[in-house]
Amino acid sequence: MPFLRTAVGMANGDGGVTTVITLRPYQQDAVNAFFEFVANGGRSGVIAAPTGSGKSIILSEICRQMVTQWHNTRIIICTHRYELIRQDADEFKKLCPGVSTGIYSAGLNRRETDRRVTFAGIQSVTKRAFEFGKIDLLIIDEAHLVNHEEGTQYHRFISDLRIANPNIVILGLSATPYRLDNGLLYEGEGRLFDELIYDISLKRLIDISIHAPVKGATQHGLRHLHARIDFNPRTREGCDARAVGLDVFVAVFQSTHP
Repeated sequence: MPFLRTAVGMANGDGGVTTVITLRPYQQDAVNAFFEFVANGGRSGVIAAPTGSGKSIILSEICRQMVTQWHNTRIIICTHRYELIRQDADEFKKLCPGVSTGIYSAGLNRRETDRRVTFAGIQSVTKRAFEFGKIDLLIIDEAHLVNHEEGTQYHRFISDLRIANPNIVILGLSATPYRLDNGLLYEGEGRLFDELIYDISLKRLIDISIHAPVKGATQHGLRHLHARIDFNPRTREGCDARAVGLDVFVAVFQSTHP
C-alpha cells in the first residue's frame, strides 16, 4: 500500500493561478510545526532538513501559505551563493507559478525589491534592507553559515529589517544546524535563532527511502560501499535515495551488517 500524501491547492491571490504541491508526511509535519511556532509567538527558529528531504518543497509551501492567507505578506529568501538563489527561485516558480517573484543578486544582475517573494544574495542586500520596505518573513537557506558574532552580514541585514518591522519572523533552514565555532544555531550567547522548530531525523529518511538492503561485503570496506549498493531510487515517501548522501548509505550498511 503506498504512503498517503497530502495534496494542497489554492488560488494564489496574485494571478488566480491554482497550483498543487504534494507534501510528504515529514514535510507536512515541518510546515505545520512552523505555523504552530508562529501562532505561539515564536519569531526566530530553525528547521533541520537533511539532504534529500525536499527542503525546497518545505520552503515553497510555507511561502505559498503565507502569501495566500495573508495578502499583504512579503517574504525574502536569503542565501550566500547566486547558484542557490537561481535554483531556489526556479523551483519556487514551478511550484507557485502565479506568485509575484523576484531576485536581488549582483551576480545575477537583478535587483528587484517590489515583489511578494524575493530570492536574494546576502552579499547584495546587506546594506539594502530599507529598499524592500516592510518584510514579514525572512528565510535563510543554509542557515549554518550564519555566525553568532554581531556585525556580520546577516546580523546587519536583520537588524535593519527589524526597524521596518519589529515583528518579522526569521526562519533558518539547514541540513546541519550546527557550527564548529559556536555549536548549535539555537543555543549560546549571540545566537540568531531561539529554538529548533522541527528536526527531520536522518533515521526517518532511511526508514522511508531505502527499499532493498545494502548488499556489500564487509571485508571490502566502506570505500567500496557506493559501488556495491542495491537500492530502488523511486522511494515510498518521495525521497530520492541517491540525494541523501554517503552518510545514509553508511548508516544503512551498519544497521544491516551488525
